Amino acid sequence: MVSCKLIALKNREDVAVLCEKKEIPYKTLKIGEEEYQLKLYIEEVGENKHGKLVKGFADRLLVLYDRERGEFMVRVSEKLELQVYETEDPVLLGIFAKKDVSLRVATSLGHIVDVAYIYLDLTGNFDRIKNHAKF
Repeated sequence: MVSCKLIALKNREDVAVLCEKKEIPYKTLKIGEEEYQLKLYIEEVGENKHGKLVKGFADRLLVLYDRERGEFMVRVSEKLELQVYETEDPVLLGIFAKKDVSLRVATSLGHIVDVAYIYLDLTGNFDRIKNHAKF
């Protein structure tokens, strides 16, 4: 299931960092003798009425087990979309991905750009939201 995590960019200049095709290293992990560099991959940038729509991937490490080989790590790239709401002040960034991916991307972006986390309290409004949603 895809979720959306909203964060605010503290500087308008950070929009340019997220809106060009490139690989952005965000973390290096050393496990035993192996070193893994995790990256965000920005592969496509388009425009819409809200600002920029950025499509790409985010790396994570996956621990696998093989009976003959034992435990080993694999770097996996997972799909994501970023919506940069440039017309807002401050600029908002919507991260559309699976929940664990969007949380990891939001955390990793804190190493790349200056972000402010946004928390929405939906307490008491769930019934209203549910009644307006189409399932």
